Amino acid sequence: MILSQAIIADIVPASERGKYLGPLGGIFGLAAVGGPLLGGFFVDHLSWQWAFYINIPVGVAALRLPNKKPVHPIDWLGVLFLSAATTCLIFLADFGGSADHGWTAWSTWGWPAGLVVSVGLFSVTEARVAGPIMPLSMFRNPIFVNATAIVLVVQNAVSPNDIGTATATNNYFREAGGAVGIAVFGTIFTSRLTENLTTVFTDAGADAEQAAQATATIDPAVLQSLPAGVRDGIVAAYADALAPVFWYLIPFMVIALVLALRLKEIPLSDVAGMVARGEAIGGAEAERLERL
Repeated sequence: MILSQAIIADIVPASERGKYLGPLGGIFGLAAVGGPLLGGFFVDHLSWQWAFYINIPVGVAALRLPNKKPVHPIDWLGVLFLSAATTCLIFLADFGGSADHGWTAWSTWGWPAGLVVSVGLFSVTEARVAGPIMPLSMFRNPIFVNATAIVLVVQNAVSPNDIGTATATNNYFREAGGAVGIAVFGTIFTSRLTENLTTVFTDAGADAEQAAQATATIDPAVLQSLPAGVRDGIVAAYADALAPVFWYLIPFMVIALVLALRLKEIPLSDVAGMVARGEAIGGAEAERLERL
């Protein structure tokens, strides 16, 4: 997805890019739905290995695409420190909402310490290497900072030399935000659900140990075997645990709206990325690539 967006930015001007990014997003949505269905078909009727074999023809076809050698070496230290920072952030959310740890446990607060150290080392690395995976100069661009969920806006706001990096960074923050959001709000939902179900079973006459065991082992078959009153209580417990999660999202939605309204309007560029960088080709070379 990231590579496709970057390639489109290289060959299509920003003023025309929406026509291509829209269908690309639609194809991604179809693939997200059809991929698991096709994978399930392979597992049921062929073997699970075919979920990987099917990608071989696509990979062979991709070998025929024109390629460009990297100008700078891969920023391995940047990759390492960024991965460490992301891991610490996700585990902080997971440990904080866990009943086994919680927000007051020392094991929980070790993760933000690791996060601060990792971000610090990452920032130092990115400021020194020749080809950083996430140039710090992009974060001085307010449009880039405020529009990390809008690919076209981000690509239009950065230098043509940073289009690929900006696209990847945009998707990174979106994926990282999704992972942290799932961890945080999933923990909120699970904690409330456990409390609600425990109350349902204790009200039905179970002691604390029995209620905890019933809460951990409930499934559709067990649910159907329970008395009607208990079943209704379980349904209400799920509804009561899920609804507040959406209310907690409202402040984040308001913040996102305010940031979007504050974006500076920049006219869409009418020059493709490769043209702006002076890398566009023509003549015999272009004709040769068209025949591939």
